[in-house]
Amino acid sequence: MNIPDSSLPDENEKKPLYIHVKDFVKNYITDKNLQPGDPLPTEVEFVDMLNVSRTTIRNALDILQLNGLINKQQGRGTFVAKHSYEENLTTLSGFSEDVLRRGHSTSSIVLSNQLIVPTEELALELQISSKDSVYFLERLRLIDNEPVQISQSYLPKKHLINLDLTTIDFTRKSLYQILIDAGISIYKGEEILEASISDEMDCALLQITENSPILVNRRKVYTDMNELIEMSYCRSRGDSHKVKILLRR
Repeated sequence: MNIPDSSLPDENEKKPLYIHVKDFVKNYITDKNLQPGDPLPTEVEFVDMLNVSRTTIRNALDILQLNGLINKQQGRGTFVAKHSYEENLTTLSGFSEDVLRRGHSTSSIVLSNQLIVPTEELALELQISSKDSVYFLERLRLIDNEPVQISQSYLPKKHLINLDLTTIDFTRKSLYQILIDAGISIYKGEEILEASISDEMDCALLQITENSPILVNRRKVYTDMNELIEMSYCRSRGDSHKVKILLRR
């Protein structure tokens, strides 16, 4: 199957051929009613279908992957991308807020919810004494029932008066909403992003292969009294997490 003549660039058109191929693949996904996780034809199969070079196919697929529409997995093939989590770093919001804003459902599998005694290093990070107790909340975050993120939150108990996090069911409840409802002001935060690759736990919980891309988020959140209320460490699937940053000059 060749690209229809009307889709090919004429001699006066400057649009590269790979852009037309990119558009063809997007339409192919729609016309075939492919769902997230469904496989796409191989590069060789697209070459036969469209009668263009493999380099042109590869360039088109690279753009689609960059746009978050497909996911190329080495040794496995190319798949329609699963629902992504877009984090907006222009505002201080939580996972649930970001996902619900995009019209998807979110839930969590609670891996741990307990009071712990912090190490000296953790106490220093949280700006507390090593004798102060800390809530440790670890969750596997899901979008439309698909695992996309492992999150670990540390919250000093001394700042959560009359609030016992260990009694709360976080399978569907938002941590930030719980804090707000308790009268705790979430005022500002700082976040560090870095790239990594999947470890054994990532592969098991996020259902990904070894050495898959991982986006690591380290965040600290403060109240309006400048108290460090939460420190979190999150590991997200690289094919399911986007970051949006507003830049001004």
